Amino acid sequence: MNKINIFNEKKYPIKVDRVKQIVNKTLRNQKIKLKTEVNINFVDDPNMTVLHKKFMYEDGTTDVLSFPIEELKSDKGPKIKFKNPGNLVQLGDIVVCYPQAKRQAKNYDLTTSEEINRLVEHGLLHLLGIHHE
Repeated sequence: MNKINIFNEKKYPIKVDRVKQIVNKTLRNQKIKLKTEVNINFVDDPNMTVLHKKFMYEDGTTDVLSFPIEELKSDKGPKIKFKNPGNLVQLGDIVVCYPQAKRQAKNYDLTTSEEINRLVEHGLLHLLGIHHE
């Protein structure tokens, strides 16, 4: 079973079970059969703005950032090498800005929960080394 850690200090109304389902479904779709661990953090605009500036060198908030344990690159899909003593592959952290997700949901005619699920999936794909152009 995959270990999915959810951090939500601001107590945003997150559907935790659905987020975990999205992670597990994405891992299955990407043919990841190893047991994995991922951290998902839900933050506010000020915290995301700080992370966005520090790591992406861009001003303002953003919707999602991913911080892989190891940069995974492959032409044929993800290569995952490192395991911890608990036999879990540690993928890294996904940070979702809840207020930004809520704003975007309105623009895309989605519920906030649907947008959060989309962002978590997007962030997880980045952790797996799958990037968009």
